[in-house]
Amino acid sequence: MSVATTVNRVQFHAALGQRARRHRIPKQIYPKGIEREYAAAMIGQLDSARGSLGPLLHSLDRLITGARDARKVDANEAEELKRLMEEARRHISQAVNPVAVESLAKKFGQRTIQFNRVQLGRQVQAALGVNVVADDHKLAATLEHFVQENVALIKSIPAQVVDQVEGIVHRAFGNAQLVSSVADEIEERFNVGESRARLIARDQIGKLYGQTNATRQQSLGIEKFVWRTSGDERVRPEHDDLDGEVFSYDDPPSEGLPGEPIQCRCTAEPVFDDLQDAVDDSET
Repeated sequence: MSVATTVNRVQFHAALGQRARRHRIPKQIYPKGIEREYAAAMIGQLDSARGSLGPLLHSLDRLITGARDARKVDANEAEELKRLMEEARRHISQAVNPVAVESLAKKFGQRTIQFNRVQLGRQVQAALGVNVVADDHKLAATLEHFVQENVALIKSIPAQVVDQVEGIVHRAFGNAQLVSSVADEIEERFNVGESRARLIARDQIGKLYGQTNATRQQSLGIEKFVWRTSGDERVRPEHDDLDGEVFSYDDPPSEGLPGEPIQCRCTAEPVFDDLQDAVDDSET
């Protein structure tokens, strides 16, 4: 496929007319700030769910103390515990509102896509002398998939936490644990939930950024990319080995494209050889 049929014709001819001085291609910056803010927003959803356990936690002292003194849980206590857990689940489902969660995912998805437009635009500007990166209609489906997947992931965090809390509470009654130790265990479950929120944010923002980057580059007619890591101590060894290597979008490495592996923060740097050769040919 020729470059002229891949790039919007008006934009492409504008690039030819403004023949570029070849500059060093700047490195794309990974959207770490967006990732952190997204994680914080998800943790905010988890904090709302945490408040839904209030009535249960308030009653634990009385219920566990009564069970310990009687050496068993009577029918009334068991029924009250069941009611309190059902109430907690209902309140959590209301706290994590699907509409609000969808809006949250869409907001951060759009920010990630816009961030890539700026980063890739800087590279195109350096290579061609004009920024021809535009919003691609293909990204609408990419964003929608991101939103739906993330709604499910965000809703799963408090749901998993309350399942674990229920197990902790039932074991506490069976073993007549001290209420303080039960509260510590419950708090630890929420800490794990926060860690999962950060993992989801890192993984999902990285994936969306990588998918957006690849879609836009191929829409411009770019066929190859250089694998670039984030260059810090968290880079996995197998990705460090790929750093600086050139790959074709039609034949990526076994790891897939940058951003695709779990929690990958690597990026694809476009190889502009074909576009620059087209510019040279047009001038001869």
